[in-house]
Amino acid sequence: GQRLEKVIGTEHTDIIRVPFRNENGILRKWISRFDVWPYLEAYTEDVASEIMKEMQAKPDLIIGNYSDGNLVATLLAHKLGVTQCTIAHALEKTKYPNSDIYLDKFDSQYHFSCQFTADLIAMNHTDFIITSTFQEIAGSKDTVGQYESHIAFTLPGLYRVVHGIDVFDPKFNIVSPGADMSVYYPYTETDKRLTAFHPEIEELIYSDVDNSEHKFV
Repeated sequence: GQRLEKVIGTEHTDIIRVPFRNENGILRKWISRFDVWPYLEAYTEDVASEIMKEMQAKPDLIIGNYSDGNLVATLLAHKLGVTQCTIAHALEKTKYPNSDIYLDKFDSQYHFSCQFTADLIAMNHTDFIITSTFQEIAGSKDTVGQYESHIAFTLPGLYRVVHGIDVFDPKFNIVSPGADMSVYYPYTETDKRLTAFHPEIEELIYSDVDNSEHKFV
């Protein structure tokens, strides 16, 4: 419920929380990631307003994550005229290899047509793309790449893609993941665990009391 939250241990870094809205106001119930699509356009307008209000200026860079976040980043970058970065994390077209064949059966539940269309729009509109490996872009001799799977496909009854993305485009950048060992450590190093917080965490998670401390129970 906190609108603006400072990120501990950083300078000039804050989290701004912008809720989804519908015709009745703020949407307070949890919704599946497959069902967020109807809210994203209005959400983009709200985010743009909150960003401009907080920064009193346009941002220099907008980074999107996942299909829904990348669509919002695309709309924001277009609206504000700023540089866009896309990080897919997981393009799910390769996870559901028959989703286009059985579109009529599954689209009403999973909205693959919205997701795949959002991915196409974002990856083509963005200024640059960050990936973890080459395989994510173009696959290997045995598997198709996540981006490669968007080169050509058909969504029956909707449209046919004949050149969805150029996997040799210089906008692709490979940045291998890493971890800050001062933050992440082996589970065997028990002395580094923040055990003093355990009772408070357990109370917040498992308490059946509904008050200002225990939200959304």
